[in-house]
Amino acid sequence: DYLTCTDNAISAIAKIMRHRAEALPAGVTKEQILPRWIQWLPLHEDDEEGEHVYGFVCDLLENNDPTIMANSSTVIPHLIKCFAHAFNHALLKEEKPTYARAVVIIAQVQQNAADMFNLCCSGLDPDELKCLHKALSI
Repeated sequence: DYLTCTDNAISAIAKIMRHRAEALPAGVTKEQILPRWIQWLPLHEDDEEGEHVYGFVCDLLENNDPTIMANSSTVIPHLIKCFAHAFNHALLKEEKPTYARAVVIIAQVQQNAADMFNLCCSGLDPDELKCLHKALSI
């Protein structure tokens, strides 16, 4: 139950940042929250929330979000590890659009930043690595 609650809280904050950033407390911006929020990833067991959270991550990466890009050498490897974790734990399902979006993003990193991609892979456990390779071969 603890992990599901944590996943739900992470997702709730993602939904606020994605759809209602103006609802954040006065003086608090998405740019202030985003780095901390990314550190809370990956989700652990709630596949329903996985679609929302990883969909938001895809939005950030596809739009070259300045907060992400400012720290891309550390944030992008972390997010790729989170995607691999999500694939391995079925938090992203192959039949869902977010899965395909994540695969495209990972493939772009693999093509355009091979050293970063290899570094990401070196930190994965064997099951995560297998899931990542499977996703990239589809």
